[in-house]
Amino acid sequence: MDDAPAGGTVVCAMGFTFPGPVGLAAGFDRSGHLIADARDAGFGFVELGTVTPDPDPGAGAGSLATTLAAGAWRTDPAAQRPIIGVNIGARPGCSADEAWRDYEAGVTSLGALVDYVALNFTSDAAAHLRAPDARRHCRQALTAVRDARDALAARTGRRPALLVKWPMDADADAAVGLAGLLVAHGFDGLVAAFHDRPDAPPWDAWAPSTCRAIATAAPSLCVVAVGGIDRAERAITLKSAGVRLVQMHRGFTAGGPALVRAIGEAMTS
Repeated sequence: MDDAPAGGTVVCAMGFTFPGPVGLAAGFDRSGHLIADARDAGFGFVELGTVTPDPDPGAGAGSLATTLAAGAWRTDPAAQRPIIGVNIGARPGCSADEAWRDYEAGVTSLGALVDYVALNFTSDAAAHLRAPDARRHCRQALTAVRDARDALAARTGRRPALLVKWPMDADADAAVGLAGLLVAHGFDGLVAAFHDRPDAPPWDAWAPSTCRAIATAAPSLCVVAVGGIDRAERAITLKSAGVRLVQMHRGFTAGGPALVRAIGEAMTS
């Protein structure tokens, strides 16, 4: 189980000391140029990307690797910088049989430059991997990524934590099954994405109960919630449900640094 929170707004999870429990979600800083700004806004961690093995002008894996390797933040004391993660995706049109190669390539190219890697299963490109009959392909990806991380650690001494970002639905049993799969493959965390959908139940009747089911069934897994984190009261509810960390995107756009700090203080008070 993760260590208990330390003093102030610090949270210890997945072997890291997070300066705060609120992170900037993937999609906001795709290129790795806003890390210092995110720190100044009160974020304890930043998830860069999403990136795929195919380079593009702003967010390709090669471009991001160059930015991270040259980043001044790498020389900052750990207490003065946010924890850095990267969100790795599969290429559009990639088949279920080949998707594992994209995730593996992301870990190999970026794993030594970040603190954690999150495999993105929320995108349209990964939809075929989320299907009930695609569990074999999902396991294949998890195994390949775990092995790539272990090889990276043996080669460089860097061992990033591994997470999966997965879109939650109203079926808590499915979420619990996913959590068990991640634990069995040696993963460290689950980014539970509660995105708006026409068929989704009200957030307050859905997100906390799902997170509680995951945290209860897989206590070794760090649960990170994203989606709908737009007020301190929701963050407190999630904390009581076993969530260790939260991420913001649209909530930050609307509420700014003041909301980030309010949520961080609420989760660690």
